[in-house]
Amino acid sequence: MNYKCKDLRGEYPVDTLPTLQEINTMPQKELLYTYHSYLDNINMLCRRKLRMGNTGDGGWEVCDDYEYRPMQPCIVYSFGINNDFSFDDDVGRLYGCHVYAFDPSMKQASHNRSKEVHFFRIGLGGKNGRLPRTNAKWHVESLSGIRKMLKHEQVMIDIVKMDIESSEWLTLPDMIETGALNLVRQFMVEFHRPQSDPKLRERLYTLKKLESLGFQRFHTHMNYHCTDLLHEYPSPQTEDIAISVELVADSKIKVTEIFLQSCKHAIM
Repeated sequence: MNYKCKDLRGEYPVDTLPTLQEINTMPQKELLYTYHSYLDNINMLCRRKLRMGNTGDGGWEVCDDYEYRPMQPCIVYSFGINNDFSFDDDVGRLYGCHVYAFDPSMKQASHNRSKEVHFFRIGLGGKNGRLPRTNAKWHVESLSGIRKMLKHEQVMIDIVKMDIESSEWLTLPDMIETGALNLVRQFMVEFHRPQSDPKLRERLYTLKKLESLGFQRFHTHMNYHCTDLLHEYPSPQTEDIAISVELVADSKIKVTEIFLQSCKHAIM
């Protein structure tokens, strides 16, 4: 595929990202348009999506197609709560899953919110649980460390939801490298990107590696709070993009949902 930017509607959306070698040679403008075109559009169909949680911030779309639907016994990891358990409560009620909710910033001790929802005052970190920009007092663990802590190393996680305010870029490389995402059915992530992004090439490297795991996008959601006008796009592109993804591995279809946000004011 030719990744020139001059005819966006003719050459885009980007169904699959260029190779890592091609990304390495792309100029900044192509990186920007490729990033937005890839994340703004879906490349697989989920026929039945159910909104779990609030209709605004805090809610997420779950693919309820039979092949991907969480079925008991099911497990959900929810990273980034910010005192809003609406998603976790709805998933626990509807599907009867055990929902493990994590947020180190909340002023609540670890506790069982209900018989389905279990809160941990722990954050998601990168390699060896490191997260350089967080409060030093926060307890953070890598995804593989959390799976080990909960004895879920070889267990399918039906949904992983991740809204951790820019730290997704620090945690995802470790999640990919350690194989912690291999046994995940639906994956929801909120990505943040500043308008002037010196690390845009690295972002695309990460997205390409996610794609290489078999992720496909089934849902996008725009954040109306902030927009980024890309002059060659026919309409403004928001800085908040929600994307659902399907993961295929070991001949078993697994769904992943990704919620992507890239908002200048959200960057720490």
